Amino acid sequence: MKTQTLIANVKLPLILISVALMAVLAGNVSAATYYVSPTGSSGNPGTQASPWSMSGANAYLTPGDTAIIMDGSYGARIQPTQSGTAGNPITYKAMNSRSALLTGTNPRILVENRSYITIDGIKAIHPGHRWISGNNGSHITINDCEFIGSSGGSFETGRFRDSGGYITVTNSLLDDQADGIHIRESSGHYIANNQILEDVHSPLVLMGVTDSVVENNYFSNPVHRNIEILSTRLYMPPNEHRTNYIIIQDNYFFADDDDNKASSIKMNSSYSILRRNVFDQCPDWGLRFPQAYGSTVGDRPEGWFCVDNRAYSNTFYGMGESIQAAKSNSVIALGGAYGGNIVKNNIIYAGTGIKQINLYADILPTEISF
Repeated sequence: MKTQTLIANVKLPLILISVALMAVLAGNVSAATYYVSPTGSSGNPGTQASPWSMSGANAYLTPGDTAIIMDGSYGARIQPTQSGTAGNPITYKAMNSRSALLTGTNPRILVENRSYITIDGIKAIHPGHRWISGNNGSHITINDCEFIGSSGGSFETGRFRDSGGYITVTNSLLDDQADGIHIRESSGHYIANNQILEDVHSPLVLMGVTDSVVENNYFSNPVHRNIEILSTRLYMPPNEHRTNYIIIQDNYFFADDDDNKASSIKMNSSYSILRRNVFDQCPDWGLRFPQAYGSTVGDRPEGWFCVDNRAYSNTFYGMGESIQAAKSNSVIALGGAYGGNIVKNNIIYAGTGIKQINLYADILPTEISF
């Protein structure tokens, strides 16, 4: 009996180790590196000497695979037919940073209903309506990319509606967009170390988003605002989809322009933190805690919630107005909420407007304090 017990005790760990090893091997068995060229073919083996076309990469990449995108122009979009998996993303990586150019089909990148996809070092110019459409996508990573132009005039040129979470945009350049990064729903998003420039509306829009970070970005939009934080439209109280728990830190906002429209952050969020940001020469306003109906009934309740936010250790220089605050009693009667916001330990210097802190008439001391 003792011998049988000893053998059983030895066999069990060996079985567990074997199962674990098989799982590891299974998770990586198909991982490989392939090459893509503007002159490649889907019938090639995908080697550097005999590369795939972009369409071939889209068709054949499986979890864990990496496609090295060689220099040149591509008329086909990036559109993987599969998703990656946790620890084994499908990766499209430029051989040389921003030297692989997407010029053709709109959107240039289509990752709707896909997850664990990484796009690294790709460039797209004049993308027409959208540089990316990632509706219902999750764990989409964009790094070291460049997206210039929104000639089609559509909003949400970077669209992630009904996101499953974990949209990451880092070390990239966006210019001449229209809502260049528009994320609706879910959590875990990370926007960092980007240059985010001219946009006809708001280059970064978060709607119904939680637990996300925006840090170390350079914003310069002389046409309109830079960040818009809102609840998701049409989800009315008590089942509203608010934006909560956002950290906006160490960003630089610059907009030295003559049209008096340029501004920085419209913040209809709750339980969020703005810290160590620099607001430089925005002719309209820097930080706005508003509450409103929205421009149409279909927008409601995007601007209804502004509760318990904290803004500290920010610098406002040469602003038309540094900080605005306003609430609407009619919105509160319909289920909105406003209050508990604190603005503390900030520097306001060399403002160009008469009022640097503009509190509209209905604001109470309990709703925002300095």
